Amino acid sequence: MIHATRKELEKAFRKHWYAFRSVKEPHRNMSYKLLLFYAVECGLKVLILKDILGKTTDDIHKHGVLGPKLKGIEGHNLKNYLHYLNNHSYKLQNLKCKNGKEAAVKEYNQVWRYGIELDDQAIENEAVRELERIAEWIEREI
Repeated sequence: MIHATRKELEKAFRKHWYAFRSVKEPHRNMSYKLLLFYAVECGLKVLILKDILGKTTDDIHKHGVLGPKLKGIEGHNLKNYLHYLNNHSYKLQNLKCKNGKEAAVKEYNQVWRYGIELDDQAIENEAVRELERIAEWIEREI
């Protein structure tokens, strides 16, 4: 694993978030939603590093509380980051896929990366709106 510094994560947050916002509906395809997901992930990691006085993502992995919760695919679990930051005001739902599976929040990136078709566009739209609200909150906190 390659670890990123807090400064690199903040720069990535801003670039991903700017790129996402520069494209307006209805042109926000899966690629832009993926940018939004990664913007939020990077931003949440910045806020956590600030909280734990860490310098790189390695400090998150070594953290006694966060480390065990963020191994493997759990590293994409935005709910765990929000929970640690004591922010419970955002509701991210599972996405129902046409293949009969459900994608948890930690799997949103896979849905948008691979173009997996969803059963309910309204739930996806709400998830995107929530991610936008989280990104706006992060922008204020950074």
